[in-house]
Amino acid sequence: MRVLLDTNVLISGILFGGVPRSILERGITGELELVTSPSLMDEFEEVVGEKFRFPSEIARAFPPSFTILTTRCLPPRPLARQRSSSPEIAGFSDWGRIGTSGS
Repeated sequence: MRVLLDTNVLISGILFGGVPRSILERGITGELELVTSPSLMDEFEEVVGEKFRFPSEIARAFPPSFTILTTRCLPPRPLARQRSSSPEIAGFSDWGRIGTSGS
C-alpha cells in the first residue's frame, strides 16, 4: 500500500508516536510504501524550524534521511502553498491519481 507522508504525519511520528509512528515503522519494514515530495519536505523543514524551534542545521538534516525510506513523487500539477484541513482545498486531491513515481 502506498501512503503519502504529509508534514503532520512525519512530525507526529517522529516526536509523538501513535498511529503516525506506526506508519513510519511500517514503512521502515517495507510493509508500506511511503511517498513524499520535494515540496512536502520543504514544508517539513520549515515547520520543524519555525514551530518546533529546531536549529536550521537539524531541520535541514531530516529530509535527506527520508529519501532512504520514501519514494519521491511530483504532483501532477503544482500545488498552491495553503494550509488547510481539507485535502481538496490544499490541492492534494490529485495525489490519489499518481501512478508510478520518480525521484
